[in-house]
Amino acid sequence: MRPKAVSAEGPRALPIALLCGLSILGAAARAQGLDAQRLGVIYERNDAASVRIARYYARVRHIPAGNIVGVRIARRAVISRGELGALRRTLLAKLPSAVQSLLLVWSEPYAVECMSITTAVAAGFSDGFCKPGCGPTPENPLYDTDGWLPADTAGWLPAMLLPSDDVALAKAVIDRGLRADGTRPPGTVYLARTADFARNVRATEYPEAVARLAGRVTVREISAPIAGSLTGVLAYFSLAERKCPCSRGCARAPRLPTAPSRSPATACRSFPTPRCS
Repeated sequence: MRPKAVSAEGPRALPIALLCGLSILGAAARAQGLDAQRLGVIYERNDAASVRIARYYARVRHIPAGNIVGVRIARRAVISRGELGALRRTLLAKLPSAVQSLLLVWSEPYAVECMSITTAVAAGFSDGFCKPGCGPTPENPLYDTDGWLPADTAGWLPAMLLPSDDVALAKAVIDRGLRADGTRPPGTVYLARTADFARNVRATEYPEAVARLAGRVTVREISAPIAGSLTGVLAYFSLAERKCPCSRGCARAPRLPTAPSRSPATACRSFPTPRCS
């Protein structure tokens, strides 16, 4: 049985844009990485497509049989915190202690009340993610930490979601990932700034991302509006538009321009929640 998870609550907001860039693009420099022994594959037992995709992923990625767990979960868009609690208890009881991260294979549920299913499964339900307005969300204890032992060090099981409603598409995504392994393609990482000041607060950390990735990948900071198309796009990170309850509203973030020379390996849009003035 796994050790008890650490509480996810905390006073500071997560700088998502920098985290996204460094965790994905800087992974090669980490002392410890995510491998088959440390990944759990979770599928819905009553969903034939979920079962097929999970088995396919586990076979081609050589996931140990003990890391593959079938569960029963309500097949609707949003579940309650009580249903999440039952799901997490099952996972914590069945998963080997070596597992540090999860792949969820289903299309629904994709939310737990106000939280995404991936964050909720990773950290447990927290009311801090459901506060009204544009205040900061709870701290992510994994931000800017070395290595890849999140379950052991913070009680979190970072999760990703692979939808199951299109088996062919899911297998294509899995196969594309396999083909990309170890290829280290050339290209440029674009860090986009929006013109909206409140949305742009996390862009202050872009220079640190540029410095940390220097010599390993080309990184360019760009500002909206973006004229013309971007070339050689390896990854694109922006502070995206989000419906905001503040009276002044939220400005539109730049759209990803056409990049004819390369399909981006990563397109990450951050949804920050700065305080509104």
